[in-house]
Amino acid sequence: MKYSRQGWLDLSFLRSVYQPLINIVFAASWFKLKGKYTEGYDERKGIVSPEKLAILGGRSPLWVHGVSVGEVQAAMPLIKEARLNGYSGPIILSTTTETGKSMALKLGQGIFDIHIYYPWDKRKFVCSALDSLKPWAFVTAETELWPNMLWELKIRNIPAFLVNGRISDRTWSKLNMGITRHIGIELYGLFARMFVRYESDASRLTRIGVGRSKIQICGDCKIDALFQRKNTADAEVWRKILSLHDEPVFIAGSTHAGEDEIIIEAFELLRKNVPSAKLIIVPRHPERALAVADLASAKFCTRLISDTSGEWDVIVVDR
Repeated sequence: MKYSRQGWLDLSFLRSVYQPLINIVFAASWFKLKGKYTEGYDERKGIVSPEKLAILGGRSPLWVHGVSVGEVQAAMPLIKEARLNGYSGPIILSTTTETGKSMALKLGQGIFDIHIYYPWDKRKFVCSALDSLKPWAFVTAETELWPNMLWELKIRNIPAFLVNGRISDRTWSKLNMGITRHIGIELYGLFARMFVRYESDASRLTRIGVGRSKIQICGDCKIDALFQRKNTADAEVWRKILSLHDEPVFIAGSTHAGEDEIIIEAFELLRKNVPSAKLIIVPRHPERALAVADLASAKFCTRLISDTSGEWDVIVVDR
């Protein structure tokens, strides 16, 4: 293993501190986690069902992880390119959220073999998942750094790769200071290779001490995903589903709480000049759809995408 120049901040020391801390965190939040994550509860503890293991047929899979919707979209071009270039081995796709799973099943189209929920980063859970799945390589999208997973992969000589990597301004403000810089170099150093979006991401990693030979700039995988999907988005089909003719449609995508009121107010101003305009709101989290629909219905005829029968001014996407 690689040791930092600081000596006392080597991987062994970090593990000795991290293990009791993460155990305390789990002990304190266990009932909350159990109540929140009812779907995939066993898998989050590293327990994969015999039925899913049987699909692998004893073969070592490529394990690809994307936390939620955005990361799954970033990971999908990698999986598709692997298949197009002749990789026929099993592929596991893991997510943390249920919406990530839904996106994976929607976009996957049979190109990966099984979906699992990512194990919580407690060493017992991580080891259980790795013992069962026995992946030959692990790929994670964007900014996922779970220490126990990376440590266990290193111990087992399973290469870990970061794809669509990015170091945002917010991450950099934390990474580029004191002890977090030293921790960052140790954790990023556990990756066999990092494929990042832009030169700025590569520069920030090298500035904290990551070897440039480990980093390759590949652009944003989400753009690749859009190009791959452009031929499947048939506007005419949606015009029929939504009973649209020549009306201009204003789409507000991936909205967060607090933004919907502004969007509805802007649409109200737009309608004064363009009375036939329609609005489609796509909340970042679909579970907010009913609340957003309630806001819009105070001023406009509003429906959910799951029920588009009849006239509408505003549609809220709830799936």
